[in-house]
Amino acid sequence: DLTCSNTNGDDHIVTAQDKSSEPSSSCDSGKAIVGAQIDLSAIDLYGTVAEGNEENPGAYVHYNIDNDNGNTSGGNPIADKDEDGPVSGENDLKQATITLKPSSLETGKVILKRSNTKVRTWKSSTKGGNNKILVDSNEKTWDLSDSNQRQDFNNVKNNLWVEGYQDNGSSNLTAEYRDAENNLVGSDTIKYTFIGAICGRQPTPSERNDAGSTFPNLIHCEWSITGEATPIYNCIAWSVGETTTWYVDVEAHRMHPYDIVIDNVWGNGDSTMTMAELDAFYDAKGYESTATGPNDADVMYYSGFHGARKKGCNCGAGKWIMFESKCGEWVRIEHVHNQLNGVVYGDPVRYYKHK
Repeated sequence: DLTCSNTNGDDHIVTAQDKSSEPSSSCDSGKAIVGAQIDLSAIDLYGTVAEGNEENPGAYVHYNIDNDNGNTSGGNPIADKDEDGPVSGENDLKQATITLKPSSLETGKVILKRSNTKVRTWKSSTKGGNNKILVDSNEKTWDLSDSNQRQDFNNVKNNLWVEGYQDNGSSNLTAEYRDAENNLVGSDTIKYTFIGAICGRQPTPSERNDAGSTFPNLIHCEWSITGEATPIYNCIAWSVGETTTWYVDVEAHRMHPYDIVIDNVWGNGDSTMTMAELDAFYDAKGYESTATGPNDADVMYYSGFHGARKKGCNCGAGKWIMFESKCGEWVRIEHVHNQLNGVVYGDPVRYYKHK
């Protein structure tokens, strides 16, 4: 499809039936021929989406279930997706850009459309009632022959912000350019998949603050609370599926009278828990240390005496390896495999799988 420009700058669009055909008399004599093109590009959680990946696998963006502004209702966090905003602290929308060539076109229409309501687009990264593009409707049209609409498009084209409003499945975002006769000249589509940790509930503002100060690598939208706080069981117990036991490594670390000491029961009681004694504990529970990493592990053991259990869920749509941890006497959470690494628990040093 072609843009034909004469020497005084007037343009009109010529719609070719076959893009592979060579233009000849489609334009008046003396006019230069320029290809009219439209491109939709995206940034997702992992960076710029390559042109060849825009529809398969597409872009991955958070399902916007976290609570960046701390608003609550009845003590429960209000998901950012449920507020038009502006949402203070919002950081889960990702940028998209429409590029139209020639950029000086003053005829035809640019249309942005969505395939379903799972995706929303805004003029601002923090949303806002006056910044809606595709929120209440599935299609937005800018008539480039109208100076106000043309100016609005030029303001928006590099400042589109994509929000994940629903989690299940995918959604397509498509940019089209149509000529003055409404013939389709070109289009570009990006497939979006919205991912979040949805097996549990989202934390309250105080729980979110506690988690952030203890585990600074946790990323909002990528963890949730799957069990409430209790002193009855701990991480090692949960790593083998138990909810009525608290295990400690050595006698000196006993916290409750009912604690079970691994060094005493599966070791020699010398106040030092060795890896062999830890292996004996997991062996008695039906696990062996033959896994090589988070991909094939059912349990990860951390250097700071912590155990995490493979979650086995679809959160992350294959982009994340999800585990579940009971955090001391605090809550149990699902989390991406490496987001508890740090000062408190150390790093995984042993990987177990079911025998």
